[in-house]
Amino acid sequence: MMSSERTYTLAPSFPAPSWDALHTLWAAFLGTLPEIQVDIVDGTFAPHTSWPFTEPEGVSALTRLRECAPTRIEIDAMCMHPEQHLDLFLSVGATRVVIHAGSTEEYHTCLTHRTEHGYRMGLGILNTTPSEFLHEWIPHFDYVQVMGIETIGAQGLPFDERTLGTVAQLRETYPELEIAVDGAVNASTIPRLIAAGANRFLPGS
Repeated sequence: MMSSERTYTLAPSFPAPSWDALHTLWAAFLGTLPEIQVDIVDGTFAPHTSWPFTEPEGVSALTRLRECAPTRIEIDAMCMHPEQHLDLFLSVGATRVVIHAGSTEEYHTCLTHRTEHGYRMGLGILNTTPSEFLHEWIPHFDYVQVMGIETIGAQGLPFDERTLGTVAQLRETYPELEIAVDGAVNASTIPRLIAAGANRFLPGS
């Protein structure tokens, strides 16, 4: 598919330190962008922690996301064993969920849940994710999310230039694939990412 025929989407991405911070972000974009990505970082899969894992009740605090209706919600599950939380993600209205390479061994379980419940599931990868893993699993997911930084779960890090090559290779191998980029996505990098073949952009800081 030629780049001129692709659909491009933009959704703010935010590993919030608290519910108040996340709600403020949502309110700022209400009526402007129909979708946000909520990064949930458990401090184990990634070396940082974000809401809801900063709350005493932990991941169950996600139920507050129901207050963000009618905005569409994508959950970027930067946590170990995300398969344990898929029912919760759906209960708060998530229409898209990103499962990261290395966060689970239960990819088939996650994909089956996706199929049974009719939402979209993406595979989150790093520029260092082995190609053998990519070719085994990407065909089973609805889209791929390439991390544009070296260390996930934090904001404000510099753009990893290897991302351009990763995106270009994915586009060449999977011409119809939706390719998202999260991390160091901004006015300077988006044109370069479009040229490489990305078509979904998740700016954070």
